[in-house]
Amino acid sequence: MVPSQSELLVDLGMDKKLVGVTRFCTHPKHLRTSRTMVGGTKDLNFELISNLNPDLVVCNKEENNKEDVLRLQSLYPTYTSDVNSLNEALIMISDLGKITGATDLSRKLNEKISSDFISLENSISGSVAYLIWNDPIMVAGQNTFINSVLNTIGFSNVFDQKPGRYPEVSDHELMKYKPDYIFLSSEPYPFKEKNREIFQKKFPRSQVVLVDGRMYSWYGSCLSRAVESINSLVKRLSKNYSN
Repeated sequence: MVPSQSELLVDLGMDKKLVGVTRFCTHPKHLRTSRTMVGGTKDLNFELISNLNPDLVVCNKEENNKEDVLRLQSLYPTYTSDVNSLNEALIMISDLGKITGATDLSRKLNEKISSDFISLENSISGSVAYLIWNDPIMVAGQNTFINSVLNTIGFSNVFDQKPGRYPEVSDHELMKYKPDYIFLSSEPYPFKEKNREIFQKKFPRSQVVLVDGRMYSWYGSCLSRAVESINSLVKRLSKNYSN
């Protein structure tokens, strides 16, 4: 029931056993055409799920509605994660490795992720606002996985003290905090170049950058591929900042 964990299950060798996914489970690309789509993360089709009669359902506290998760738990063996930090992501990967009998694969995956992110620790400095939505503007705030990734890299999230995990903010607040960088994520709102140009004109004191949201918010095996992308961005930002 969670895109990043569908990808993780495939990487843990469960591809042939994965029978149902959501319409947002876009990686690997073959999932949406070769598996039964059981709705979206927040509008599950329980009739389709029943037809699949799963031995295990994988959910997440943030991605799925509480009512849906409780209903699934009453019907099937269910694993529900709550991932708000890199460390909690590693625990979740280990848990699913044990549950699916892929302990060695999950251990090797966690070792790679840990090693990769250690190499990125404090590789840049500066303040950032990470936007996930437009009109209204919404940002990643405190106690979010995105915030954990940003802090690990070395960024200071200007909204990590604002109440709420994904609070709405105004243009005035963005101007007030003067972040060195404004990140426009590719998901859930699909920010494009035209959005970047608009924000750059509004906030000329900040460097406005389009970022691949998967690299900062998908907490499964995608993390093993995230560091290369993040490191490339960090090097580019550091060069521009020094100039």
